[in-house]
Amino acid sequence: MSIQLRIGPDAITSYKRLAYTPWHAMAEFVDNSTQSYFDHETELKAAFQKKSEILKVSIAYDRAQDLLRISDNAMGMSYGELEDALHVAKPPLNTKGRSKYGMGLKTAACWLGNAWEIRTKRLGESSEHRVIIDVEKIASGSADLDYREIKNRPQTDHYTIIEIRKHDRVFHGRTLGKIKTFLRSMYHEDFRNGVLALDWDGPLTWTDDPNRFLNDKAGKPYRKTFSFTIDGKQVYGWVGILDRGSREEAGFSIIHCGRVVRGYPDSWRPESLYGQVQGSNDLVNQRLVGEIHLDDFEVSHTKDDILWLGEEEDRVQVELKTACSDYRDVALHYRKRIQDSRGPS
Repeated sequence: MSIQLRIGPDAITSYKRLAYTPWHAMAEFVDNSTQSYFDHETELKAAFQKKSEILKVSIAYDRAQDLLRISDNAMGMSYGELEDALHVAKPPLNTKGRSKYGMGLKTAACWLGNAWEIRTKRLGESSEHRVIIDVEKIASGSADLDYREIKNRPQTDHYTIIEIRKHDRVFHGRTLGKIKTFLRSMYHEDFRNGVLALDWDGPLTWTDDPNRFLNDKAGKPYRKTFSFTIDGKQVYGWVGILDRGSREEAGFSIIHCGRVVRGYPDSWRPESLYGQVQGSNDLVNQRLVGEIHLDDFEVSHTKDDILWLGEEEDRVQVELKTACSDYRDVALHYRKRIQDSRGPS
């Protein structure tokens, strides 16, 4: 005799109870679009050059029409790739990028709404594929999806369009503003590198202020790079001191595979540098800023933080303190006449 672990079809309804934030749910779709670009960069660059384009991801949200639409001009999917994308927990061929577990599209879409449609057309092919997913229907035991193939489309076309309806969550003004703020932060590496145009009621952009750092007596900005390894895993980034203190802007952005998993305006404040959990109310917490790349470490399912294994976090914090303690001391003891956003305790 044997006993099997079984997963019922109604497990799909449990995705709406995942601990997503609205911005991390939205980011799942942008991750898929950007990873499609990186996986097919040579082909897409050639296609974009003919049209003077770059990768573009557009998000449109209409609360009155109960519609969220995410569209891109990335590679698009063949029939087989679409099948794989709809296979829960089937990892992609490339698990070293932003699409890792074969879960993000399904979990994020289910978290957002109960009915969604995918339309996709792969560059170099002549068929568009359309599929409709009814979450409640699948939960009741019917796994067959409404699929259509539209033939004789131009082979030069390439896109994926996802439309989500029957929303479980409704976003209002302040939340919409926060989503856009976080998305700007999450993809600032792509903006810096000129590989992504992200649009939501206009372009979402990120601008680095080269004059935001404090200068030393020689007039050189307080900004330096660091690099070390933990059990063969590479850690690198930079640390700086803000000229004008701002608790909102201070802290470290954690970057995994070129995408911020935790950063402005909710940056990581390791206790080895910032003191108690989430930092004390002192000048370090207003001035010390940086970015840390942790590509070789595990990331959470919702891609909102690093999954530290064993003593990894403690060891990273120790090395980070060694690399940045001189900047911490400067930030802690520096005073200036211009009032910062929050005064020291």
